[in-house]
Amino acid sequence: MKNFMIKISLSLTLLFSIVIYSKTVYGEEISEKNFQVIAHRGDSGNAPEHTMVSYELARRLGADYIEIDLGMTKDGQLIAIHDSTVDRTTDGNGRVNSLTLSQIKELDTGSWFNQQFPNKANPQYIGLKIPTLEEIIDHYKDTINYYIEVKRPEDNPGMADELLQVLNSRHLIENNIPRGKVIIQSSDAESLKYIHSQYPNLPLIQLGSYTNRMDLPEISKYAIGVGPELTTVNKTFIEKAHSNGLIVHCWTVNNQADMEKMIDWGADGIFTNYVGLAVNVKLADRTAPVIPTIYTISNQSTSIMGTAESKSTVYAWVGNKMLGKAVASNEKYSIKISKQKAGALVSVYSVDAAGNKSGSKTGKVVDRTAPVTPTINIISDQSTYIAGKAELNSKVFAWV
Repeated sequence: MKNFMIKISLSLTLLFSIVIYSKTVYGEEISEKNFQVIAHRGDSGNAPEHTMVSYELARRLGADYIEIDLGMTKDGQLIAIHDSTVDRTTDGNGRVNSLTLSQIKELDTGSWFNQQFPNKANPQYIGLKIPTLEEIIDHYKDTINYYIEVKRPEDNPGMADELLQVLNSRHLIENNIPRGKVIIQSSDAESLKYIHSQYPNLPLIQLGSYTNRMDLPEISKYAIGVGPELTTVNKTFIEKAHSNGLIVHCWTVNNQADMEKMIDWGADGIFTNYVGLAVNVKLADRTAPVIPTIYTISNQSTSIMGTAESKSTVYAWVGNKMLGKAVASNEKYSIKISKQKAGALVSVYSVDAAGNKSGSKTGKVVDRTAPVTPTINIISDQSTYIAGKAELNSKVFAWV
């Protein structure tokens, strides 16, 4: 019985350790504040993917990580490229592993972007070169965080060893380097298990296109997290991954609604082609209710109406005086007020049930006492009168 209890205690300790290990990869508890924005091939929505221009744009926009897909040349050099061929992103053709580095360096990897996205074209993109992993690291050193993918190891024997050699020679996987400075991802579990056997403390992410094919307990033995494809992810999967001590970095998330959904569901980060948008979503105050709108208020109005989040309380003010309040229902509100002078500035804001306050919306009171400006029909040099439209019982004056 005593031995049984010891085994249970050890098992619980191990499980707790796994959860803490995954939760503190970045040196602090996972939360919306440290939600990771991973620049997918750099800021590839606005610049040619896997170029120094794309990486630099992502860095300046505030990406937490720069993602680098690895290819291996015929002469064993690691370069930044997604595809197995150079056809799509250069002016050349052929498989990456059948070309030498010198041959690849002759290719233009920027002009294709200008041709495909003329509204984002930039003359500086013409003639850009594919960088090697060493060139990228030598340029940035330890000033950025690297998210590196081991791609197609079956076509590139020795890729994992070459990657570890480069990282080791640049002092990026030493014990004194903060955990998470480099994260390695792959769809190939065997490559990740091999890397884990060589560097047990190096954070690894298991990629997968389908969440229902991910064996989370097994993955947790060698990786800190999973990288599922966006359309296969739901909140339940994220919670299940977390319960197995795994973080979730979802790919590829390119619109605001999906970014907000990932944060709301508790994902720990996203890969995105649009770093600036993702950083803005990440930094937005997601607890405050949406700012209410105001319909037109005239100096004859006896109420303020507009839209606001249902069940939030909307307050109306003019200067330092509160005009009234009302609870929004079906995303609409109506606050009874006394008539206000034309030109007065009325402001509204809302407070939700949790006490979170929105920003303010201001509207100017419109003068509705003056008659509508008369219209004039055509007047010719043969006319003996002026005709038009005006409010009934108003006097219309004509001048020349």
